[in-house]
Amino acid sequence: MKKSTSAKILAVLIALIFVFSACPLRGQAADTEKSVAKVSYMCVVRSPGHCWIYVENISKKTTLTVGAYELAPGEGVSVGTFGPTRYDGYGIYYNIEAYCETQYGMSGCKTLTEEVTASELKQLSDGILSFKNSWSPFRNCIAFAAQMWNLVSEKKMSNLIFPAFSSMQMFFKGCSTDTVKQKPVTADEVYRQRGTGSNAYLDGVKKISLGDLA
Repeated sequence: MKKSTSAKILAVLIALIFVFSACPLRGQAADTEKSVAKVSYMCVVRSPGHCWIYVENISKKTTLTVGAYELAPGEGVSVGTFGPTRYDGYGIYYNIEAYCETQYGMSGCKTLTEEVTASELKQLSDGILSFKNSWSPFRNCIAFAAQMWNLVSEKKMSNLIFPAFSSMQMFFKGCSTDTVKQKPVTADEVYRQRGTGSNAYLDGVKKISLGDLA
């Protein structure tokens, strides 16, 4: 009886391991929803560098909400935090990075990309709005980008302060280089987020805030 019982228990355990290995929970949940956007963790290393997230609306008809930004179908938006290199205050900006690529070009940019569902995108959007809208040397662009990326990806990124260290992390997670091209934007599409949560709104930026990332 004891051998028979042990064999049955072992068989059940093996079956459970097989089920959970073959059908991961995140995959099951994702299969019930259609992807509406691509989210990329992006990093350039240059004097000293910068990290941010980029969201592209891949739905055909639906305008998506990304933080305080309304993203039309087929369009994209970059979101990142800045400190002393911008002149409209420390905190969250939209489309600075996309504008820099449009205006000045960009090369050597490493990326990790995930497709996300509407519910996953809402987690990201809520995360942007709830993030303390500020910047400091130890709570910089990397802290923001890593925290937002970790809301939608299992390839977790750590806040290692310097973009060079983020770039090394990305290499071991299978990143690509110069494969994600941000949609062109004009100066009128670059914004500084004011406030947080339900009180957040977008404000245009001064011309002096539109310099390159370097």
